[in-house]
Amino acid sequence: MRLERRLTKARNWESSNVEEVWSEFKKSVMETAAEVCGWRQCRNVQKRTRWWNEEVKQTVKKTKKVTYLKWLQQQTPEAKERYQLAKKEAKRVVSRARNEELGRAWQIITGGLPKESEKVLE
Repeated sequence: MRLERRLTKARNWESSNVEEVWSEFKKSVMETAAEVCGWRQCRNVQKRTRWWNEEVKQTVKKTKKVTYLKWLQQQTPEAKERYQLAKKEAKRVVSRARNEELGRAWQIITGGLPKESEKVLE
């Protein structure tokens, strides 16, 4: 009812070009929706992966970042080697967590079929 009033009050629709008609229609719909429903401020929600859990977070933070900062401070070959080992460990933990999550997703998708059945389904 409100939208209908806005649209009839807006302008003569037959004498306008398509762009003007669309612009007026969109404006009328948006104004009516705002009037009826109101506006709500939504916060920006960051998306996260399922495999990024506390174990992965702590491993990356404690092993990789801490040893990197120590390497920057000390600038020794030993500190660099410790950082490279920590980086490999963090990669292993991330890889393991991702593979576990992919395995769970596979179980959900296939309904519990074994991994070997993937070739049959293709």
